[in-house]
Amino acid sequence: MPAKTLIYSFKHTRVQNGTCVRPMIPITLRGTTSFPFIALLDTGCDATVIPDKIAQLIGLNMKGRKTKIFGQWDTGTDAIESTCTMMFLGKLHKNTVILKDVPVLIAVTKEGYDGDITNNCEMVLGIKGIFDHFDITFEKTEDKIILKQVSQSKKR
Repeated sequence: MPAKTLIYSFKHTRVQNGTCVRPMIPITLRGTTSFPFIALLDTGCDATVIPDKIAQLIGLNMKGRKTKIFGQWDTGTDAIESTCTMMFLGKLHKNTVILKDVPVLIAVTKEGYDGDITNNCEMVLGIKGIFDHFDITFEKTEDKIILKQVSQSKKR
C-alpha cells in the first residue's frame, strides 16, 4: 500500500488577545464509539492529551495507570494512561490514515471546570504514537501542514 500524504491549512483561532494561527487538524477518535474533533498538532508535547470528558464521550478505557501531566506552566495535572484509534482525515475518504492503539493521556478535569469539550484547544496531539507514523512538515508561509505517512520499513 503506497504512503498517503495529508495536507491541512493552519487554523485562525480566537484567543483572549485577538487571534492566532495554529497547526490544528481534523481527526476522528474512536473508543467504543467515534466522534470528530479538531486537535492541535504540538511538536513540543511528548504525549497526546485528551480531556476526560472527550474520553468518556467516545468510551475510552478509564481504568489505566494513574500519572501526572507536566507542562511549562503546569504543576501536574492528574491523568490516566489509555489508548485509542485515531483517524486522520484526508480530503478524500481513501486518503484517511487510521492509527490503532495510540497511547494517550486522559487529563482529569479539575473541579469546577465548565469548558466546552469540543473546544479546539483542548486536545493536543503529541509526539509519542503519532510522529513516528508521519514525516511532518510545517510550511507556514504556504499555510500548509503536510503529514506524509511513513512506510513500515522506515519506522524505527
